[in-house]
Amino acid sequence: MKVAVENYKGIEFVRISTLPEDQKKGIWNSLLHQKIVKILRDNRLLNDCLLYDDYADWYKRNYTLAITSASSTRFCLGRCPGAPDFIRFSSWGTNMSGTHHG
Repeated sequence: MKVAVENYKGIEFVRISTLPEDQKKGIWNSLLHQKIVKILRDNRLLNDCLLYDDYADWYKRNYTLAITSASSTRFCLGRCPGAPDFIRFSSWGTNMSGTHHG
């Protein structure tokens, strides 16, 4: 699940420390950790921030509701191994070209 966005002086961000464990690990294991920014708020340095747009893009690429095929639908909550970066929609019993199965 996506976490709530924080806002400081118009900068929308998320704190890595507030993310669920699987997302923390995923971010640290990806190149996204190179986009970490530091924000000084109320004389306190927040050194684990990601701009919200970067987080939202990463989340969309890694946490997808995947439909594997028209004949066998599988819903994947959380990270879907091998899932495409897009979702295909089709009618039950119909393949992507619109022809009916069976």
